[in-house]
Amino acid sequence: MSVPRRAALGAAALAATAALALAPLSAIAADGDAQPDSSAEGQFLDGTIAGADLAAVVAVEPATASNDGTQPTAEERNPLDLTAVSAVTVSGPPVDAASGAPGADAGVLGQYAVARPDGTAFASSGLIGANGAIGVSQGPGTTATIDLGALLGSRLDPALAGLRLELRGIAAEAEAELAGYRGDYTLADARLVLDAPAAASAPDRVASALAPLQDAAAALGGPDGPLAIALDAALAGQNAALAGADVDATVDLDLSGILAGLDDTVLSDPAITIDLGSGTISVDLAALPASPGFNDLAPGTELLSAPVVDSIASGVARLLDSWLDGIEDATRAAVLSARVSVDAHLGVLEDVQTGTTTNEVVHTVTQVVDAGTGEVLGVLDPATGAVESLVPGVGGDELAALLAGAPGAVDVLGGLLGGGTSVPELTTRVVETVEQVQVPVTSSLATSADVHIGGAIRDLQSGSVDASADLQVLGAPISVDASLLSGPVVDAVLGALLGDGGALPTALGLLPDGVADPVTAAIGGGADGTGAGSGGGEAAGGDAGASLADLVSVQANVQSAADPSGAGFRQTAVRVAVLGGDVATVDIANAAVSSEAVDGVVPPTVPPGADTPVPETTAYGSLAFTGFVLIPMLLLGAALLGLGAWLVARARRAALLADSAAR
Repeated sequence: MSVPRRAALGAAALAATAALALAPLSAIAADGDAQPDSSAEGQFLDGTIAGADLAAVVAVEPATASNDGTQPTAEERNPLDLTAVSAVTVSGPPVDAASGAPGADAGVLGQYAVARPDGTAFASSGLIGANGAIGVSQGPGTTATIDLGALLGSRLDPALAGLRLELRGIAAEAEAELAGYRGDYTLADARLVLDAPAAASAPDRVASALAPLQDAAAALGGPDGPLAIALDAALAGQNAALAGADVDATVDLDLSGILAGLDDTVLSDPAITIDLGSGTISVDLAALPASPGFNDLAPGTELLSAPVVDSIASGVARLLDSWLDGIEDATRAAVLSARVSVDAHLGVLEDVQTGTTTNEVVHTVTQVVDAGTGEVLGVLDPATGAVESLVPGVGGDELAALLAGAPGAVDVLGGLLGGGTSVPELTTRVVETVEQVQVPVTSSLATSADVHIGGAIRDLQSGSVDASADLQVLGAPISVDASLLSGPVVDAVLGALLGDGGALPTALGLLPDGVADPVTAAIGGGADGTGAGSGGGEAAGGDAGASLADLVSVQANVQSAADPSGAGFRQTAVRVAVLGGDVATVDIANAAVSSEAVDGVVPPTVPPGADTPVPETTAYGSLAFTGFVLIPMLLLGAALLGLGAWLVARARRAALLADSAAR
């Protein structure tokens, strides 16, 4: 090949390479009138309630930005007015949102949107940082509370007085790049809060059940109680003289440790907390065994699925039943540990005749006598002057009058005394008589009883009784088996407290067994609290026994097209649908973006899992063509440039050799 030909080939290769390299660039220039069009919207609260647009009702405007490709970067940052959003009522049902963000480092509750002239866009809402990005902190942060009970109204089981969903640390972001859409979300905490009157009433029901037991134990004691009566009867059975002892009986049952603080009781496990004082049940949805967690979930993951609801119902039942079992065990242990103490005392001294003795008794008598004959006519009582007559027909008063010399007594007494009309002279004389008298001999003898019976009720039940007795009747000791005295007392205690119909089984029977049943049925559906549905509206007709999963759907990482036409991309952190959305749909933390060229370039595909995906396409705009086709063409061009340069260099070398040969 001649030198000029080689040079010509090299030049041709260089020209071809340049043409290949410049061809795409000329295509871009030819398409330069088609500018990328992008938009972004960050909106924390969106959805519908009773057919009304939620965002419009609560008057929270979104942060929006749009760019037709000819404008500078459009950006809007719109922190929410927390005063306006902190308590919102929409036709009765309230939807609350508030922020507990501790400071700028943890992010603030806001809305952000930016659209750039190159067709890219970014939006976010919720707990976001200074640059609009999420994930600054997963601390307490943003809180959104949805009053599900108010939304459900009469469809909520009466066993639940309230039902709320509390979300913390929630945010979402969406980004449109020329290569496609990207979305992300974060959720630090989600709790379901239930108000259960049955749980709130449980402490009072326990106190009411145990109060009669305390009273029954106290009634056994006292000096006239059943235990005192039983011991007194046992003593009288040994000897009637032992009846009537003073008895002190007590049953020291103390239930205060069980009853005190019942209203302050809080039951908990890693997922569920039940405050019995208020009846509030708080459920950490992430901590439930069936929970999928909160973050890095597949699009549209159901947080309140049937297995999750069933695990709530079973967890509530387990906590309440375990608490009641604990009350029962503690009550039984308190009764068996209660100490019984019965003490009896009797002390009586009696004078008993033990023989006789002979005593001489001297009697002094003043006699009224006839001074002439010495005949005894009567007996005078010197103290009173009264005379006891010993003469038939003559009274003592008459003798006393004659003895005193009273006139008129002569005629009356003369004949009676045998003297005619003459009156005998009366006088008195004192005489003494000695009488031997048999006198009984007596001694003071004691009848006494000292008895003690004691022990814990469990000891009495097992036969291990602390019993002692010291008895005597009229000084004579009585030997007695103490069990004969303690037996009736033990029987009285055990019968009153532990026997059939006793105070303990009666109290345990009054404990609110099954307090969890109406609550678990309201949560899980069905009479036993099981049988939850598969979520989001199967019970829209208000069927009895509906599960919470039938009534409410809570989805995380909801992705969809930005508008009904299927264009754009929308990222929602959490979507709450009540009765399948018929009553309400609340989207919390939303970000929407779109990017498309005005010449009809098809926008990138919505990520897999979105509920309204844009159909995939192989068509690309000029920038996409440059990005994906230019690389192999440049490689081919580089090869051709190398070939051309080699041919040119070879031609020049041949020319130099020819010139040398010519010289």
